[in-house]
Amino acid sequence: MCWVKWEEVTKPRSEGGLGVRDLRRVNASLLAKWRWRLLSNEGWFSKALRKKVGNGRTTSFWKDVWIGTQALKDRFPRLFSISVSKDLLVAEVGGTEGNRWCWSPLWRRNLFEWEVDMSRDLHQVLQQAFMSEVEDRWIWSEEDDGIFLVKSCYNLLSRLHTPQTGMSTLHQFVFQNIWKSSGTVVLFGTVSPGGTFALSHCGFCPCVFDELSLCFAASPLLGCGGGELGLAALFLCH
Repeated sequence: MCWVKWEEVTKPRSEGGLGVRDLRRVNASLLAKWRWRLLSNEGWFSKALRKKVGNGRTTSFWKDVWIGTQALKDRFPRLFSISVSKDLLVAEVGGTEGNRWCWSPLWRRNLFEWEVDMSRDLHQVLQQAFMSEVEDRWIWSEEDDGIFLVKSCYNLLSRLHTPQTGMSTLHQFVFQNIWKSSGTVVLFGTVSPGGTFALSHCGFCPCVFDELSLCFAASPLLGCGGGELGLAALFLCH
């Protein structure tokens, strides 16, 4: 049997190979396709990204979110409409003078008086930026350190697509902390047809019940309803 190098097998036929696709390259290409779709579509993913500007050579001055939480074209739409070029990179809207970076956006015409105030506000915002010689990079805004995590992405999608339940602050407190309770979690009481809650004694410990630890609204999760007496309380027993 004659062995052939895998590199030769995956070469195009026009170059003397067999034209077999390298699965690693195919996988990388498919992942790049999804990345292209997510970045080119102004949807939830692009809104969760922002640029960390270094030298400003790959970041759009007006269209990318690189300073603050909005793109400058959305924050200053009037100035964007009269800018000389709407596709300028950050590095092209200024330069080094002495030991510091100076911004110099250009306009198609002289500014009106009220536009001068806008230009002044823009320069104040730009003073927050720090230019350097490192490359620009993407930041995942859902994490403090800017690193993408599947967990935070899932939480973002859940917030966007899960209907709001309208829970009170007290209900939210209970359901957020119930799984962290180290003791007995469930306490049962009864609800009258008029919605009045009658607290029974705790059968597990002599806890003192207070408003912060008791969630007593009739809950569909516990099967209450129909005007019948039912179970309606969740208690965090410490």
